[in-house]
Amino acid sequence: MPNIAVAGIGNCSSALVQALHGVGNGTIAHTDLVPGLESVPVRDIRITAAFDVDARKVGIPLEKAIFVEPNCTTSYVDVPTQLPRVTVGPLADGVRGPLTGVVQVHDLAHRATAADVAAELRNSAVDILVIFLPTGAQEAAELYADAAVKAGCSLVNCTPAFLGRSETWRERFQRRGTTLLGDDMKSHIGSTTMHQALLSALNRQGVTVNSTYQLNIGGNTDFLNLRDTSRSAAKRVTKATALRELVSPETAMDLGPSDHIAQLKDRKVGYIRIEGNGYLGMPFSMEVRLEVEDSPNSAAIAIDAVRAAASLQSGAELDLSAVLPSLFKAPGLPDR
Repeated sequence: MPNIAVAGIGNCSSALVQALHGVGNGTIAHTDLVPGLESVPVRDIRITAAFDVDARKVGIPLEKAIFVEPNCTTSYVDVPTQLPRVTVGPLADGVRGPLTGVVQVHDLAHRATAADVAAELRNSAVDILVIFLPTGAQEAAELYADAAVKAGCSLVNCTPAFLGRSETWRERFQRRGTTLLGDDMKSHIGSTTMHQALLSALNRQGVTVNSTYQLNIGGNTDFLNLRDTSRSAAKRVTKATALRELVSPETAMDLGPSDHIAQLKDRKVGYIRIEGNGYLGMPFSMEVRLEVEDSPNSAAIAIDAVRAAASLQSGAELDLSAVLPSLFKAPGLPDR
């Protein structure tokens, strides 16, 4: 039974908490997205610790914190009142730019350290730490990674922070006998997943893709944060990592995120366009519009990433070259 902690109690954490309890009480059916996870049933995953920097969430039970503003995802599942209280986490670079206007930072977050997080992880018997921090929060992500190493926990990095792709961080976790999985969790039905499927299908048909772009708009705090170009740069890198190998170096490619539209709340609208030439040089173009609720779209991926980490931690064999690209936009192959 893997015990997990969640860092960053935003909309994605809300969806994860709801999904775990929905599967546990039988109201939601989970379909495995990658093979080899049967040894870790979803209903066996327990949340034993949670971290955030927002004063409105710190100190209250997790089942209440996941619905505190600025969270705006839908309540799909009634979550029982048996979850841990949210502990204050280290601020570092977690709240910058547009987020400063919507996050009420707890005073203690300025002084919280990796050692504090590690102590809470040990006290809560956590096996795996899952981080859902804002895009661009590299320093904060590294603080949590350091805490996981200190506490002997595995880490699932759902953010674009450069951790799973870092040989240095992989080696630190390997020396502790734990696992690091990342980077940047995919969506279950997401723009990048759909974009990959379209480009792969065109490759199989032997056509030439001359140009493609992907634009995304949404109304949650993730998209608000991405208005800051210094923060969104990391997201563009991970999207490009997922798609560039499917086209030639000459293919023109432009990838969002694009903008924040407050009235959309937790909905995301993605636009994909592809232009190229088919047989005999015939020109073609296609456009796809995808609309989803953004955060519930992450829950199934996060669950299987946790199960993969737990499987590896128990000594099971997984084909990581197949598993990680199914779960992350920019997968780094961890050493075991």
